[in-house]
Amino acid sequence: MDKPELKPCPFCGGEATFMRYSAGSIGAGCRKCAIMFFVLNGNELKAAEAWNRRAEQTGEWLEDEYGYCRCSRCGYEHDQPETTTPYCPECGARMNGMTEVSYEEKTT
Repeated sequence: MDKPELKPCPFCGGEATFMRYSAGSIGAGCRKCAIMFFVLNGNELKAAEAWNRRAEQTGEWLEDEYGYCRCSRCGYEHDQPETTTPYCPECGARMNGMTEVSYEEKTT
Protein backbone atom coordinates (compact mmCIF):
# COMPACT_ATOMS: atom_id res chain seq x y z
CA MET A 1 0.00 0.00 0.00
CA ASP A 2 1.30 3.44 -0.93
CA LYS A 3 1.83 6.07 1.73
CA PRO A 4 -0.80 8.82 1.82
CA GLU A 5 0.20 12.14 0.27
CA LEU A 6 1.15 15.03 2.57
CA LYS A 7 0.49 18.64 1.57
CA PRO A 8 3.38 21.13 1.81
CA CYS A 9 4.01 22.88 5.12
CA PRO A 10 1.57 25.77 5.66
CA PHE A 11 4.29 27.85 7.35
CA CYS A 12 7.17 27.65 4.89
CA GLY A 13 5.97 25.54 1.95
CA GLY A 14 8.57 22.87 2.71
CA GLU A 15 8.26 19.15 2.10
CA ALA A 16 6.34 17.19 4.75
CA THR A 17 7.28 13.72 5.94
CA PHE A 18 5.98 11.04 8.31
CA MET A 19 7.67 10.64 11.70
CA ARG A 20 7.48 7.78 14.17
CA TYR A 21 7.62 8.43 17.90
CA SER A 22 7.88 6.24 20.97
CA ALA A 23 4.87 4.22 22.09
CA GLY A 24 3.64 3.77 18.52
CA SER A 25 2.75 7.40 17.87
CA ILE A 26 2.93 8.58 14.28
CA GLY A 27 3.08 12.15 13.09
CA ALA A 28 3.87 14.35 10.16
CA GLY A 29 6.22 17.28 10.02
CA CYS A 30 8.14 19.66 7.82
CA ARG A 31 11.71 18.82 6.82
CA LYS A 32 12.54 22.50 6.33
CA CYS A 33 11.20 24.35 9.40
CA ALA A 34 10.72 21.35 11.73
CA ILE A 35 7.04 21.99 12.52
CA MET A 36 5.63 18.70 13.84
CA PHE A 37 2.16 17.30 14.25
CA PHE A 38 1.44 14.26 16.43
CA VAL A 39 -1.27 11.66 16.03
CA LEU A 40 -1.24 9.51 19.13
CA ASN A 41 -1.88 5.80 18.60
CA GLY A 42 -2.64 6.46 14.96
CA ASN A 43 -1.30 5.40 11.62
CA GLU A 44 0.05 7.16 8.54
CA LEU A 45 -3.41 7.60 7.06
CA LYS A 46 -4.67 9.37 10.23
CA ALA A 47 -1.50 11.49 10.39
CA ALA A 48 -1.90 12.51 6.72
CA GLU A 49 -5.57 13.36 7.19
CA ALA A 50 -4.79 15.51 10.23
CA TRP A 51 -1.77 17.23 8.60
CA ASN A 52 -3.64 17.96 5.37
CA ARG A 53 -6.77 19.40 7.00
CA ARG A 54 -5.07 21.77 9.47
CA ALA A 55 -5.88 24.95 7.59
CA GLU A 56 -9.46 23.81 6.98
CA GLN A 57 -10.56 23.88 10.62
CA THR A 58 -9.96 26.48 13.29
CA GLY A 59 -10.03 26.57 17.06
CA GLU A 60 -8.73 28.56 20.00
CA TRP A 61 -6.37 27.87 22.86
CA LEU A 62 -8.43 28.26 26.02
CA GLU A 63 -6.57 28.91 29.28
CA ASP A 64 -8.15 28.19 32.64
CA GLU A 65 -7.38 29.82 35.98
CA TYR A 66 -4.86 27.05 36.79
CA GLY A 67 -2.69 27.78 33.76
CA TYR A 68 -3.74 24.81 31.67
CA CYS A 69 -4.64 25.34 28.01
CA ARG A 70 -6.84 23.23 25.87
CA CYS A 71 -8.00 23.15 22.28
CA SER A 72 -11.55 24.40 21.83
CA ARG A 73 -12.19 21.76 19.12
CA CYS A 74 -10.89 18.49 20.55
CA GLY A 75 -10.10 19.26 24.20
CA TYR A 76 -6.36 18.47 23.88
CA GLU A 77 -4.85 19.90 27.06
CA HIS A 78 -1.40 20.81 28.30
CA ASP A 79 0.06 22.81 31.17
CA GLN A 80 2.41 25.15 29.30
CA PRO A 81 0.49 28.02 27.67
CA GLU A 82 3.72 29.72 26.69
CA THR A 83 4.46 26.85 24.33
CA THR A 84 1.16 26.81 22.48
CA THR A 85 1.52 26.37 18.75
CA PRO A 86 -0.38 27.80 15.79
CA TYR A 87 -1.89 24.33 15.25
CA CYS A 88 -3.30 21.84 17.76
CA PRO A 89 -1.02 18.79 17.87
CA GLU A 90 -3.99 16.47 18.43
CA CYS A 91 -6.67 17.53 15.90
CA GLY A 92 -4.66 19.83 13.62
CA ALA A 93 -6.93 22.87 13.93
CA ARG A 94 -5.40 26.24 13.09
CA MET A 95 -5.57 28.15 16.37
CA ASN A 96 -6.79 31.74 16.57
CA GLY A 97 -4.97 32.66 19.76
CA MET A 98 -5.19 32.39 23.50
CA THR A 99 -8.44 33.07 25.30
CA GLU A 100 -8.70 33.06 29.09
CA VAL A 101 -11.67 31.22 30.57
CA SER A 102 -12.53 30.40 34.14
CA TYR A 103 -12.82 26.85 35.41
CA GLU A 104 -16.59 27.28 35.75
CA GLU A 105 -16.94 28.29 32.08
CA LYS A 106 -14.80 25.37 31.02
CA THR A 107 -16.93 22.78 32.83
CA THR A 108 -20.35 24.08 31.82
